[in-house]
Amino acid sequence: MVKRKRTPVELKVRDLTAKIQVDGHDVPDWGPRPTARFVDDINEEIFFYWLDEEDKYQLSILSLRTGVWSNKTEKFKMIETPGSPLSSEIGGVGLPVHNAAADVFCRLAGYRVILLFGGYSGLSEDAASAPTSRLCIINIDTFKWWEVDVPADLVPRLNARLVFVEDELYVFGDRGRARNTYSMARFDNRTHRWTWAVKDKAYPAHVPPLGFCGDAISVFGGKQILLMPGYQTARGAKKETINYTAASFVLFDRTRRSFGECNITGRFPSGVIGCDVFLASSRGFLQGLDDTHTHPPDGANRSAAAAGATSCSVLMAMWQPCLEEDRDLPELWLLDLSPNSNSPSTSRCLHYQEKFRNLGEEDQMSLITAAVLVDRRIVIFGTKEPVNEETKFGACLEIEFP
Repeated sequence: MVKRKRTPVELKVRDLTAKIQVDGHDVPDWGPRPTARFVDDINEEIFFYWLDEEDKYQLSILSLRTGVWSNKTEKFKMIETPGSPLSSEIGGVGLPVHNAAADVFCRLAGYRVILLFGGYSGLSEDAASAPTSRLCIINIDTFKWWEVDVPADLVPRLNARLVFVEDELYVFGDRGRARNTYSMARFDNRTHRWTWAVKDKAYPAHVPPLGFCGDAISVFGGKQILLMPGYQTARGAKKETINYTAASFVLFDRTRRSFGECNITGRFPSGVIGCDVFLASSRGFLQGLDDTHTHPPDGANRSAAAAGATSCSVLMAMWQPCLEEDRDLPELWLLDLSPNSNSPSTSRCLHYQEKFRNLGEEDQMSLITAAVLVDRRIVIFGTKEPVNEETKFGACLEIEFP
């Protein structure tokens, strides 16, 4: 493998702020980290699930095609369960509580849905609020949501992580006693019912502590799931940070239901306060993103290149404090996973934090709160106004990579 000299990547920044149409509750009102956000790549839409000042949950949607925000919360109604998404309505207007619940955006029986698992039964400040093991399905296309019957002995979980792949829902970790366990349920497209094939099964002894609020993403075409660590202790007044090592990453094999090491070499991020993880499947995108991307020399063995094509790349936006400017900026890291256990995977920093810091004055943000990957673009949300307790959403930058 040889390195091909490349022109340094220039960020193509498009300010979407002026284009965005705002009306009342359409735009999320959130703190430094939104409750939840999801991306529909096909329709180029970004969803935000957030708690407003009246302690009511809202679903805001930003269309990147039109630049229009919308809020569909008042259209949602609860329906009977179990059964079809077309069951009769039994509830009032609104969305289910999303307080310390795990979430995932996916397609279920042809519909776009958000799955919520666990979390508190109400606001954590409420005396009657308690951890749950409930499973809620929010159908974005029909504006209906319902709760699924789950086994009575399923352990409640807070701040777990969800992965949905091939009609199977995986639940990993917890803030409490189910921290080092996982569960798995299968969805039947014909009956719309769930079967729990694995319930609160303990991790093997060799799996390192993964904590809670970590990340999980399906890789290698859904055959495996990459697990990443989260926080290890309840967060107090002082922010807890995460330091990654080669042993921090775990691969879960869905067929064997086994946990294995990643065998990763390279550098690893440290002092992380949050992480957004994306699957970077486009080779062209990776070449434009990474100035140090390697290429086989002309005339090289094509079988080796073909073997490399089965590798999997994960883009990680790591949020680290930027002490000099008192604001948090994302740093981009690339994790190249090898499908061959005998061939090491690699981790490396792409050094984009400095590029974000050096954006032109007209694009500078005083606070960046979220980043999502949409096709070949990273969309960053934040504000250009001075940051205080009343800071509102106010800016949106779209950064396109070659």
